[in-house]
Amino acid sequence: MLFRDYDPQKDQTATHRIWREVGWMDNASEEAVLDAFLAAGHTLVAEINDQAECISASMPGTFRYLHEDLSFAAITAVTTGRIARKQGLAKRLTARLIAADAAAGVQVAGLGIFEQGFYNLLGFGSGSYEHWISFDPAQLTMTEPPRVPRRLSVDDADAMHQALLRRQRGHGACTITPNAFTRADCQFGKGGFGLGLADAGDELTHFLWMREKGEHGPYLVTMMAFQNGRQLRELLGVLKNLGDQVRLVRMREPAGVQMQDFLAQPFRFRQLSPTDRKISLPTTKSSRGLLAGAHV
Repeated sequence: MLFRDYDPQKDQTATHRIWREVGWMDNASEEAVLDAFLAAGHTLVAEINDQAECISASMPGTFRYLHEDLSFAAITAVTTGRIARKQGLAKRLTARLIAADAAAGVQVAGLGIFEQGFYNLLGFGSGSYEHWISFDPAQLTMTEPPRVPRRLSVDDADAMHQALLRRQRGHGACTITPNAFTRADCQFGKGGFGLGLADAGDELTHFLWMREKGEHGPYLVTMMAFQNGRQLRELLGVLKNLGDQVRLVRMREPAGVQMQDFLAQPFRFRQLSPTDRKISLPTTKSSRGLLAGAHV
């Protein structure tokens, strides 16, 4: 059993296989996305029988502590192939990755957990919860019509990344520096679309990136960037304009914001039948996520 740095020439095929085995990649078009994703950070592999069977990857970024930015390592992916489960590879490999990042001067490490308990063994604790909310966009109370947004696609990933770097950030905000992270978020899965606006010139300042399912939704907001309250209200106005067709939007509640303040009747749907209750305002608890979980 060998622990070493990721070698794209040697490990590319094995890496693609592992991501298919854990269900994180299901078509060949995503292979190049994964290659760029891993190349943008620090990746280690555990080797069995001369092939990579466990992968742990991190990307550099910043962590906002009060009004100061600390250097940050985001553990973005931990995956283990089917033949190597329950060998302790993920734990040992990720520990080595964290130690290497710390030796390089990184001050804070963070990740998205797949279950309470496992990453505690590596010194991680639970961070702030993400509040996921679901609502009918027609219920939004914005009265000032937003400007006509521009369509965004994967081709605009770099502009969206720059907008994320410039977004409003409070205590605890995590920012991942390489644009490969934002580009991968746009390209993995079944695609999506974006709607964005600019405050001066053509530079994108605030936007939404969403994935849709069906004629009437739900629409899932996976990325949002804004620099101030006015821009947030304009983005919510853009969502409201979709309410003549879309019946359900699901999104993370922005930090420091209570979305019920922007909804006409935030508790009304809780009194409907169980079938319709899915469009109420629930909050679910999850650790601050970077990618969706891990397979160890």
